[in-house]
Amino acid sequence: MLAHLDIPFVDTDPRRLALSLDTGQLPALSQLTAQLGGMTVTLALLGASHQVRVSTADTAHVLTETLACLPGREPYLPARQDHSQHSFISRVDTHDGRGFAEAVARILSDASDAPHGIVGHYPGRPDAVTAVIAEATDAGIAWDSWHTYPQHHQIVVTRSQFTIAPDFTGGNR
Repeated sequence: MLAHLDIPFVDTDPRRLALSLDTGQLPALSQLTAQLGGMTVTLALLGASHQVRVSTADTAHVLTETLACLPGREPYLPARQDHSQHSFISRVDTHDGRGFAEAVARILSDASDAPHGIVGHYPGRPDAVTAVIAEATDAGIAWDSWHTYPQHHQIVVTRSQFTIAPDFTGGNR
């Protein structure tokens, strides 16, 4: 799903991002909700950041992953972080001008075409995008995200996995 974000683009820096698993639901500029692997997954664009909420079929809250510049929170973008049912990996890719434009074009194409993907871009800045794609896996749910920083020619790339415990859904996946 392509979302035109109706706010001005404000470039920041990947070093200001913070990963959080305990931030409450934030106002979304655009969101997509899907049923995957017996769970509800909401992909929310917060501007130059994202929030993914995963909940069980009975709507009990399970997980909220937020990657954003969070006021009052120290920046924290780990290369890898593992918790009981959640894993997260990230990297920051730096490109030359042409390589950056090509990478952004691939992100736009992949996320726009994905059945459970959302990509947002800003008016007047086609190279400024935030995108998230989710998919069901044998073990649970996974999602990838991309956050582009045009002034720095950098892209933050993440991969998260929520693993469902064997008895978590009562055997109904």
